[in-house]
Amino acid sequence: MLKIVSVKKAIVEKLKSLNIKIVANEIRSGFEKPAFFIQIIPIEMASDPSFSNSTLLVNIHYFSKEKTELENLKMIDKLNILFQDCILEIDVGELTIEEKSVEIYENVLQYKFNLQVVEIIEEDESKYEFMEELEMNI
Repeated sequence: MLKIVSVKKAIVEKLKSLNIKIVANEIRSGFEKPAFFIQIIPIEMASDPSFSNSTLLVNIHYFSKEKTELENLKMIDKLNILFQDCILEIDVGELTIEEKSVEIYENVLQYKFNLQVVEIIEEDESKYEFMEELEMNI
């Protein structure tokens, strides 16, 4: 089963190439800029005995050093390149990035995308008895 922590680790690994500090969400002030905050919000979850389907909203907040539009636009370009393959590799496979969007609010860039996660839940076959004899009429 997919762990949300694995998704966050994969995003952190991808962002490391930009050499910008990634700050824990609990720290809301006094951090050094530029910095990223990563938020992952489960927005839809459904399951039955054979499969699980969920949608995760990933919101990458970018706090630029000088809070300028130019810095934010440059970062949008960098993030678009970083996530252009629309694949997020995690420890148990790959997830497809869907519906990328950008928002700038109070000079903070929010780069958002959805991850659709569909998992097949394997049934424990050990609880069933083996078939002993099978008769077939042809």
